[in-house]
Amino acid sequence: MKFLIPTFTLALGFILGKYLFPTIETKKDKEIVYKTKTETKTVKVLDQSTLDAAKALHGEALLLFLANIGLKLTTNEKKSLDEYLAQPIETFTPEQREAKLKTILADNLKDENAPRKAIKKTENENNNSTTISNVESVANNFLLEKPNIYKAQAKYAKKFDRRIRQILGDYYGTLIWRKNGVTGRIDTMELVVDFRGDDKGQVIGDFTLAITDPDGRLYSESRGTGGNKDVMLHPNDPEMVIIQASPNTFLHGKINPFGIFNYYQDGEHVGYVQLFKN
Repeated sequence: MKFLIPTFTLALGFILGKYLFPTIETKKDKEIVYKTKTETKTVKVLDQSTLDAAKALHGEALLLFLANIGLKLTTNEKKSLDEYLAQPIETFTPEQREAKLKTILADNLKDENAPRKAIKKTENENNNSTTISNVESVANNFLLEKPNIYKAQAKYAKKFDRRIRQILGDYYGTLIWRKNGVTGRIDTMELVVDFRGDDKGQVIGDFTLAITDPDGRLYSESRGTGGNKDVMLHPNDPEMVIIQASPNTFLHGKINPFGIFNYYQDGEHVGYVQLFKN
């Protein structure tokens, strides 16, 4: 992802400006002239459907480009992009279109090497030793003996049922490390589960899990959109949930009450998590 940021920034100015965002001139005789740096094309406009088709291709080309370079849009970014694409293609100049996209995709254009602001904490969050002790005491009741085997037996939640509805929301809290080298360190965690059911009752929507260190630097972020690839349920443990942070890290805890978890990395228990609903 680190090499993707400058690549994407340059691409907005060159590839999109050259191919997807031509200069557009509408003439009185129902012709549209598309001018790029390398060529000029004149298109005869027969009716409104022709304009609609051109607009659709413009949007599809842009979305395909974003998908090919691996960007995942947040809900707000998708909404802003949809609003942008809904406007006539001749609304903006090439410079305006480039600036508009950079605004819409601001989060994706951030340099991952730059310090991030610390995720805000809720008023309920309290990191004193008593609270930490309570979290560990509760979480130890459902420690997994064989985390990797347990996770391998679990399945991604498909149905938008009671258990998924129970965990919906925005959460903020802490990751308390219990691992050699960083034991005792307290990081900040943000979890957003914005799922819903489609017309067949299947889980769709958006997911974000982000972790920052005590200096406010984001070092782990998982995002998902569309079908669920982040929340797992175990067939023999129906009231427990797995929240996948990355391919080799996950949270495991109760669905109700939802908020206290054990944190596993590479098949080992390395910490505890406490989250509060925002």
